[in-house]
Amino acid sequence: MKFDKSADEVLIRLIAEAETGAFEVLYDRCNRLVFSVALAIVGARSIGEEVTLDVFVHVWRGAHTYRPECARVST
Repeated sequence: MKFDKSADEVLIRLIAEAETGAFEVLYDRCNRLVFSVALAIVGARSIGEEVTLDVFVHVWRGAHTYRPECARVST
């Protein structure tokens, strides 16, 4: 994929422009981390999967609000 080596901040900017390929790369890069944190908090696999989905829906819808000076993408 053409975005594989892009920095997370670049991916978020592209996601804000509705670039689905950038979203796929960010998802592949971060979904395990998001799921493991969600699972640790909620304790149930099915709810952890729902939380993970919600996080990535929020990323897709809210990417235009990301400010790199405030936080890293991974946080």
